[in-house]
Amino acid sequence: MTGRLFLLPWHVGDRGDLTVNTLRRLRGLRVLLVEDPATARRELSRVLPDGAAGRRLLRLPPGPDAAFERRVRAAIEREDVGLLAGGGAPCFCDPGAWVVKRLRELGVSIVPLAGPSALTALLSASGVEWTGKAGNTFTFAFFCRPARGRVAPAMREALARRDEPIVVFLPVADLPACLRCLAAGGGSDRRVSVFFDLTKTDARRFPFANRVHTLTVREWLRVHRRVPWNRVSEIALIAHRRDPSRR
Repeated sequence: MTGRLFLLPWHVGDRGDLTVNTLRRLRGLRVLLVEDPATARRELSRVLPDGAAGRRLLRLPPGPDAAFERRVRAAIEREDVGLLAGGGAPCFCDPGAWVVKRLRELGVSIVPLAGPSALTALLSASGVEWTGKAGNTFTFAFFCRPARGRVAPAMREALARRDEPIVVFLPVADLPACLRCLAAGGGSDRRVSVFFDLTKTDARRFPFANRVHTLTVREWLRVHRRVPWNRVSEIALIAHRRDPSRR
């Protein structure tokens, strides 16, 4: 096929974080794969002189879709195509991984561009020595509200790991359930840092932006109801590795 698929990162709270490479590449692409065309059109109008004019915005299905694949293949046979993230790195918290996998199988060149990432922002702000003697591994998980009060065994196993940090992205409303899972894994005394509205810069909209508070799981369970969560948009947390002196 003639064209390539460019993976285009997007900002995670501040349009100033968009890279020169992403904006330069966007100007030359006429076909974009996006999660939500209306949102993408609005965002493009804020960063490009011509906005979405002259561009086809194709809505990404959440999973394999033969008809959509045919449309993408037809486009790539003629020109380069972009897969635009809704925020951060493409295909990480957004749909599209199946498209990347399928096109690579067909021999299409996949070109990822570097850019903003909520995960790397959290790691850099964590205060953890990722290259220290304690090791440089961590567990990453998306935590969702357990169905009927039951947490998947794989999630329980992940949250019970105490010899390495656990990084968790989760909805604000699910913090209590996540804390209870950590406690059930024998981690009531484990230190947990909660990050509030990471990377946000508008203090009026996000009054707690970039604040980090660290307490034990037991302490968080006791005080979390006192936090004005209605003024918080997003959270993430790190459950720190256990203290060797307490083994």
